[in-house]
Amino acid sequence: IHPRPNDVLSFLWNHLQKDLKVLGETLDLNMDNTAVTVHLILTKLPTGSLVTRPDLSSRQGRKQWETLVCKSAINLVLQDLQKNLSIAQERIASDDGLEGSPLMNALFGDPGAMLSLPSNCPTHCSSFWTLRETMTVERFSQFLGETPARSSLPLLCLFIKKINCVRQLHHLPELAALQADLVRTFPLMSGSTSQTIAQMLHQIPAGYQRKTLTERVDRFISVWNFLRVEVANNSADLGVDVNLCEKEVTTESTGEYLTPCRYGPGSCLQTLVDFLSETHNSLVRVARSVNAHEDSEYSVPLGSVSETQLTLCHPERELLPLVLANCNYTLEKGGEMGSSYDLLAIQTQLARRFLAGKPLIQADTLRYLNRRLQDFSVVLTEVRTKIHQEALKGSVSSAMRTVLRSYTDVCDAIFVVEIGLRFLGKTGGDPERHLLSYLTESLQMGSQISNTVFKALGESKLQHCIFTWQLLNGWKSELLLNRKQDPFQKLPSEFQQKLTEEERRDLKAFLDVTDVDTFALELHEILLLKTSNTAHDQAYQSHWDIRSTLEVHLEQKTLPPLLGLEDLPEEIPLGKGADVWRAAVEFKRR
Repeated sequence: IHPRPNDVLSFLWNHLQKDLKVLGETLDLNMDNTAVTVHLILTKLPTGSLVTRPDLSSRQGRKQWETLVCKSAINLVLQDLQKNLSIAQERIASDDGLEGSPLMNALFGDPGAMLSLPSNCPTHCSSFWTLRETMTVERFSQFLGETPARSSLPLLCLFIKKINCVRQLHHLPELAALQADLVRTFPLMSGSTSQTIAQMLHQIPAGYQRKTLTERVDRFISVWNFLRVEVANNSADLGVDVNLCEKEVTTESTGEYLTPCRYGPGSCLQTLVDFLSETHNSLVRVARSVNAHEDSEYSVPLGSVSETQLTLCHPERELLPLVLANCNYTLEKGGEMGSSYDLLAIQTQLARRFLAGKPLIQADTLRYLNRRLQDFSVVLTEVRTKIHQEALKGSVSSAMRTVLRSYTDVCDAIFVVEIGLRFLGKTGGDPERHLLSYLTESLQMGSQISNTVFKALGESKLQHCIFTWQLLNGWKSELLLNRKQDPFQKLPSEFQQKLTEEERRDLKAFLDVTDVDTFALELHEILLLKTSNTAHDQAYQSHWDIRSTLEVHLEQKTLPPLLGLEDLPEEIPLGKGADVWRAAVEFKRR
């Protein structure tokens, strides 16, 4: 037990009381009948000494033991619970020690002999006045589990099994939108262990974007906490680490939850979206198999799915009325009022009202994974080998910066350009073709490109795509500088060194004679792509001097030497590159 309780006896006793309460609510039984049910189950357990003790040290071992107990004891009692309870109550009432008890006669017998009432009226029997069972989702689930014909009710059984996920399905579009938000708002981040979720959200300027993102993150936290036990139970299918499901997530949890990736906290949002998508898809597939006339080809991408296309059925407000509408009541003289349910009709109406015409959801996992998991310079190299690259004209570059004044717009532009580059690195293309034409026609990304981004990229061709990517990333960092934020906060500490006053004077002399725009773009690319731990053996070292590093870097890209590079002091190492880049940006603005 974690954490270990101080008073074990009190802890276990409270646990038993809570378990009895939950069991009674699930079975719709009073506390007496709940206790009798537990005793009936205990009597079904095998007696005598065990030859081998069950292995309860592992999750798999505990699951096997639980399955064995369910099959050998619990299911035998629950399959015909009311009959088993009636037999047990008769045995209790016939106990010699309770014989003749008015209370037992009132509860289980016929108290007619004790009362001066006519005996020929069916309502003059205590069993007639027994409270009718209260139908709840939990009770219906139990009732369905006791039904021998449940194999003929695949949709109804699956729906009840996934009822907790169905409760949260209407949040799926919002969670899918959050994935895209995180990729745009925190791009090229490998995760943050030093910051909390709240701190990362606080970095975003106050306004509509922060408000929307905060609301969506809060929704993710609440849905994850509600379903984390379900996720843990399906961890083998989802490929998620069950340790991530042990604790509730709060805004004070690590900021890694907001950096989408394949493993660790950053995988939780993707896991949740996959889990809810598969919940919907599994219900739709079974509904289509039940109704052979249903169109089996209809599907929509995750990014464009709407609430109306989802399996939305509120269990209490919509499922239970459907169940009660298909309930048949019977009354026998001197007996309780009985009830039965037309389960096949319930399944048919469930499929017709809530699943008919619903599409399957197409997953789009790779789009949301952290793109810094791969050294992006590999992608750029692949593009260069397939498409000749040139720089944009200065006027076009200035116009692009003018249009993209918003940090969010720049992130959106980087997002679509990176997707285009990844495809171009594999397929190549006509250098004269416009980049927007490729993105909207070949990649069908028109719906994902805002009007602002469309206008900004209007003059870029495939031969300009790498320069466009460089320009956008450099401009994004400059916008962060305008906000008094550090664009290089994720750089390893060895690349965060500061320039001395003498080095600043020497650097200024170099900036006076060089092409500052090109210098800033190339240095920014090195800092962005070649200083990360993900670059592995390709990573540049902080003690290398910037001058030699730039020379080799430009050579590898088959670009001409930078004007006046020989005037850059060799003593300035790459470890001071971030400070050098800031100085170059300040120089440009004068």
